[in-house]
Amino acid sequence: MPRLRVKNGANKNTVYEIKSEAMSLGRDDSEVVQILDQGVSRSHSEIFRIGEMYFIRDLGSRNGTYVNEEKIGEELLRNGDEIKIGSTILIFEDAEGGVTKPRRERRSAVDETVTINLDVSGADLEDFETEDAQESKDLRIVYQVAKIISTERDLGTLLDKVVAIAGQAVSADQVYVFLKSPGKKEFNLEASWEREPDDGPQVSRGIIKRVIKFSKAILTSDASMDDRFSDNQSVMIKSIKSVICAPLVGHSQMNGVIYLSSSRTASAFRSEDLELITALAVQTGVAIQAMLAAQTQERMLLSIVRTLVETIEMKTPQRKGHSLRVMVLVAAAATKMGLRRSKKRRLQIAGLLHNIGSVALSNEEGELQGLSGQELDIKQLELAVKLVSNMYGMKFVLPAISSQKERWDGSGFPEGLKGEDIPLDARIIGASDQLDQLLSAAEEGDAEGLSVPQALEKLQETAGLYDPKVIAAFEAAHKDGILFNPPDLVEL
Repeated sequence: MPRLRVKNGANKNTVYEIKSEAMSLGRDDSEVVQILDQGVSRSHSEIFRIGEMYFIRDLGSRNGTYVNEEKIGEELLRNGDEIKIGSTILIFEDAEGGVTKPRRERRSAVDETVTINLDVSGADLEDFETEDAQESKDLRIVYQVAKIISTERDLGTLLDKVVAIAGQAVSADQVYVFLKSPGKKEFNLEASWEREPDDGPQVSRGIIKRVIKFSKAILTSDASMDDRFSDNQSVMIKSIKSVICAPLVGHSQMNGVIYLSSSRTASAFRSEDLELITALAVQTGVAIQAMLAAQTQERMLLSIVRTLVETIEMKTPQRKGHSLRVMVLVAAAATKMGLRRSKKRRLQIAGLLHNIGSVALSNEEGELQGLSGQELDIKQLELAVKLVSNMYGMKFVLPAISSQKERWDGSGFPEGLKGEDIPLDARIIGASDQLDQLLSAAEEGDAEGLSVPQALEKLQETAGLYDPKVIAAFEAAHKDGILFNPPDLVEL
């Protein structure tokens, strides 16, 4: 049975089993899970169930609800997810490895003839109730995907959620999404969901090519017996059985396909499943097209930001390239810490913008006259926050920028935050900034310059100032050779 386990605070290790369709969390004693934390609202958030999946929704709380350090409005929960409300962290645990309901009884794969009897005088009303219930379930699934599409801004995360929902909705064994490479004819695997670990995608290229060619969804109850695919080598070699494959099209643009398979003959897909998956594919295809357009706009904006940052750094040659180097170090740390792709993207943008307040050195000379040390740093932080606040769509980087000078032991500023009270983004940015300062001097031939091992050792000596997990991530990235060449770098 799914449950919540309290990770820290007065109720540490307390376990709450999720027994009902919805469970509320908050400071008020009327809540199912009462959390006595000043940062928690009286009615803070709720966990609810849709089908076989559990979601968490913020209830307009004062300080917000976070899942894996990312502020959410509503989010699908997975085993091991960390939920933070106030300063309290709870772990969502699916003790049985997944909630699985019995699948509705299916028609035999060889039963292709359906007789419709319009005389319902002796019919069992439960049959109609079951059909109504299934239709209601399908509508809820379509609605849930629509909500995810309306709130999710990261393509990878969106696809991960869609394949999970689709797979559980029709009891598939595997679900895959293949997307077209920009400017190329090839399609690459971008997201996958499997009921049980497998040796790799069990897909038929012939089925996928047919869907791409005609831009039309395909359902086959048994591909090996289907005249359209029976002579396809991959179908025979991989013993591919029931398959649904639907195009992901947005504004007449073919972006990819969603491919579902089931190897259980008794659970072959039906026409109702095809209708549901086609509806999800239409929603997802339009969302993909919109996200790709948004990514193009984002790259244009970031290229302008990069030019601005480089212009600023020209005024201080010793800091030239600093922001780009910090962005790379941030990406390396985020990769080794296992952060989601959307989180890594945001962190890299924050790394690029973290020092933008230094524009004050040339534009606010009168106001800065006589300031030095911490006072000057605080003023630069204030100016950075002001500048970023005026950048459309960039407010998500504000916590990282405003708190980057806070320190793990509480000795930082401007608020003297300590430990995990410091936003994770800010902890990574602060440590990356320091590591680059230790390394960049060496690149310039300064007598105090340090090699990578020396810089990491120096960072360890000041571990009280920086999150130990971030330092460990740097060391792991260096060991794996990705400290300066991490994957998933934002395109500029």
